[in-house]
Amino acid sequence: MSYIHDKRIVLTLDAGGTNFVFSAMQGMTEVAKPVRLPAHAKELDKSLDTMVQGFKQVMEQLPQKPVAISFAFPGPADYPNGIIDNMGNLPAYGGGVALGPFLEETFGIPVFINNDGDLFVYGEAIAGLLPIVNQMLADAGSPKRFNNLFGITLGTGFGAGIVRDGQLYIGDNSAAGEIWITRNKRYPKCFAEEGVSIRAVQGTYARVAGIDPATAPSPKDIYEIGIGKQPGHKAAALQAFAEMGEVIGDALANAITLLDGLIVIGGDGSLTGALALHRQGVKVVGVPGSIDNDIWGTNMAIGVDTAMNTIMDAVDKLRDTASSHGRVFLVETMGRSSGYLAVMAGIVSGAEIVLIPERTVTLEEIAKAVESAYLRGKTHAFIINAEGSGHKTEELAKALEDMDVGFQTRVTILGHIQRGGSPTAYDRLLASRMGVKAVEALMAGMSGVMTGLQGRGIDYIPLEEVIAGKREVNMEYYEMVGLLAR
Repeated sequence: MSYIHDKRIVLTLDAGGTNFVFSAMQGMTEVAKPVRLPAHAKELDKSLDTMVQGFKQVMEQLPQKPVAISFAFPGPADYPNGIIDNMGNLPAYGGGVALGPFLEETFGIPVFINNDGDLFVYGEAIAGLLPIVNQMLADAGSPKRFNNLFGITLGTGFGAGIVRDGQLYIGDNSAAGEIWITRNKRYPKCFAEEGVSIRAVQGTYARVAGIDPATAPSPKDIYEIGIGKQPGHKAAALQAFAEMGEVIGDALANAITLLDGLIVIGGDGSLTGALALHRQGVKVVGVPGSIDNDIWGTNMAIGVDTAMNTIMDAVDKLRDTASSHGRVFLVETMGRSSGYLAVMAGIVSGAEIVLIPERTVTLEEIAKAVESAYLRGKTHAFIINAEGSGHKTEELAKALEDMDVGFQTRVTILGHIQRGGSPTAYDRLLASRMGVKAVEALMAGMSGVMTGLQGRGIDYIPLEEVIAGKREVNMEYYEMVGLLAR
């Protein structure tokens, strides 16, 4: 349901190991000025009193009585029953504290407690970053929408959450084990939080600067030392944040494996990235998608047939004008390093000549092919020029005009229309077949492979082989263009 017009007010709390921040929400809008109070992480009575006083201060700002309390609190915890057993950031709660029942008895309203990382990401998914990004996509006219979100919280601890299609991944929620207890890349015998938290930044600074960790500046001060805004040990400050960034990056890469795996659809760049993730231990399967059709290991990539039909449709429409006005049209297709599209378009459109990166053709050869068509009585001609052929289309058109090859020259650069549009039936079927095989691969525990069309079947090809090779243009097809043009 949407909470935009919900008039009920809910008290909230961001409970960190250093501070408690209290507020209130109504209809997805914050309706109270946040109250920040010290957490008293090691003294239970003071911490509980802070919690009561914080909520009371917020309630004094409200026009009506709140209906519930909902907040994030670091685990481990029995969240459904509101029992906290945090021995890390808030040691006062070690041994089990019935925080939920305590607050329900104090305020007489229901209390909902969750892991801080999970609740943060859930909020961003239903009323924060995710809907904002999707609205930006809609405003830009894009059909793309994102349904999943992974996020982290940084501070006294290291939290995370995953939301998929509006549903929070619960998992081992009582320990928040998605992220904080993953490995620490810098110090493998420690868990990740020891390299990411406030104490980690201060500890690294103290170690490099040669001081007692108890006297280390705050992370904010260390940051300002690092950028030269405050005096201090600059090298230690830079090292502190560099180490934290390295541990965070590694933890995020590992967190991806919390899902079943990744299916990466794309060309050489995307599949190279997929291979890199596979080498880092991420379960990943590639699916070839490139209109250049230059991916090793598959006879056809997703998108090629649609792009081919787009080019053919454009040439068919240009043919009427070309024929009635006695013109040669230079049609530029995509193909920076591969001439597959241009060659196939040349065959199906009856072009006089095709210019591709794989074959060097001189201006004189091009002029001869066009002039030959004119002398044979043709009423028009087409030159298909791949963008990476070495011939600039507009410059080539002017040169042919100056050489008087019989036809007037005109230029059409198809550009990015080749990359869009409604997919052909063939592409839809191919994508469906490859997608099913990719999911089956992940379900079978496979990784580091790409689904590819081999003959009539879909097979698995190691990504190592895919990246090492390149599918070349069949030059017999290239020669066929000239034969069919005669």
